[in-house]
Amino acid sequence: MIVTCASCLTKFHLDDSRIPPKGVKVRCSRCKHVFFVTPSVEGGEKASPAFESLISEQRTDVSKRERGAQPSLEAALQETKASLPPKREIPSPPPTPLETKKERPLPPPDREIPEAKPSVPTRFARSARRGPSSVVLALVLVLLLLLFGFFYLSTELGSGGILFSYIEGPANKIKDLWNQLWGIEKQGLLVGDLNRYEETVGGGIPISVIEGKVTNQSDSTKRWVRLRVVIYDSEKNRVAQKEAICGRKVSRQEMKLLPPEAFGGEKIFKPDLEREMVLPPGKSAPFVVAFKDLPPHAKEFKIEILEAPNL
Repeated sequence: MIVTCASCLTKFHLDDSRIPPKGVKVRCSRCKHVFFVTPSVEGGEKASPAFESLISEQRTDVSKRERGAQPSLEAALQETKASLPPKREIPSPPPTPLETKKERPLPPPDREIPEAKPSVPTRFARSARRGPSSVVLALVLVLLLLLFGFFYLSTELGSGGILFSYIEGPANKIKDLWNQLWGIEKQGLLVGDLNRYEETVGGGIPISVIEGKVTNQSDSTKRWVRLRVVIYDSEKNRVAQKEAICGRKVSRQEMKLLPPEAFGGEKIFKPDLEREMVLPPGKSAPFVVAFKDLPPHAKEFKIEILEAPNL
């Protein structure tokens, strides 16, 4: 059944099974008004005269309140409008003129339009200008190092032939400069008392022995005096070379007792004790070099001091 609140006139749907025959009190969920509801009769809901009169009174009161409140509301609105100050018209700013862009005239058809080239930053432009010069400088340095290394290896290892005869002089000068830079002083050393003889060892193996002395004419004490003996043929070609350390004397009798392996390859004679390698000023130190299986035309030799550091 449909129930109407007598206070706010709100209608609600109420289940008939929940209403007992004597009626029940219900409360409006909207205005919280409590009123009494009885079960409806067949054929529709018939409200009691008291309930209908209450509803009509409520409607009459609501209509009176609305009619009475309307004039007062209109009067209040008129008073509010009268108390408000008149509107001030704010002048709107004049419209800003639109900016007009000047269009460039198109070039004639027979004129070529130059292509726009991207601008290169200053830093990259400078590096591009400096690039070739730095590359050339690096190449020159590499070539100088290669030439210097070739000359040094030629003098150290020896490269016989016509080419070495042409570069021997410049190579020696470069090598002297190298020795001065690294403190390998050779000034004041004199090679003398040279002697060369042929001997047979180890059951008929021929050897060629070159011996001599190095005299220290400088004011400094030298140590580890290293020299090299180079053998040339009749055409001034280098055929063999060996190094030696000054300080050891090997007699001819001792040479005969040595095995053939002592003369092959890069075997050299050097002192057994450290003090024998020291060469004070005004003193001399012996050296000896032995070659095995030299060709018969190898007659000339040259001795070169490689290094003589100061003590």
